[in-house]
Amino acid sequence: MAVAALLALAAGAALLAVTPLLFWFGAGLLAMTWIFWGWARFFSRPGGGLGPGALMGALLRWAVRMLVFALGLFWALRAGASPVALAAGVAVGLGVGLVSYASSARKAGP
Repeated sequence: MAVAALLALAAGAALLAVTPLLFWFGAGLLAMTWIFWGWARFFSRPGGGLGPGALMGALLRWAVRMLVFALGLFWALRAGASPVALAAGVAVGLGVGLVSYASSARKAGP
């Protein structure tokens, strides 16, 4: 997912003069990659990240990521980003992240 986000951003930067849609798609995809990467990093610690206060820590980290995401989204829209391209990038990132999680959970099954 990270490679796809970086490729979309690089291609979008190269084609920025032609159309900024691919760049903003890559920005949305990169945002979701960052959020899922944070979740995966937190829960893949030794012990599964399930120590005392793990839920509070996970929720606090999620809230901070959402705040940074909201501020970045606000900045992007103020800079003239395409809302449709951003939403498409976020949706694709969400879909890829969930499918990836489901696939790995199925492999690790009982």
